[in-house]
Amino acid sequence: MRITGTPFRVNGSFNNRPIVWVEDANGKRVCTVRSCEEDSSRANLLAAAPDLLRACFNAVARFDDYANAGDSVQDEIKVLEAAIAKAEGREN
Repeated sequence: MRITGTPFRVNGSFNNRPIVWVEDANGKRVCTVRSCEEDSSRANLLAAAPDLLRACFNAVARFDDYANAGDSVQDEIKVLEAAIAKAEGREN
């Protein structure tokens, strides 16, 4: 999966209306949410999504060195792989 225009960032009001949106590095709006404390937190999470996905890819790659590790490591790899699949739209 290729994520273009990263990093994402949260931006603020539009025409003096309380609205929050996430945009890419080129200023293109990725999504819009209302502006309240909970929605602003969601906007921050959305803005972090490309970085979080990249971290999941990196962690899975590092775990490859521990292929013969115990069940707890294998369980964590499955969690990371499920998160990557969800982000890529491959969730079952």
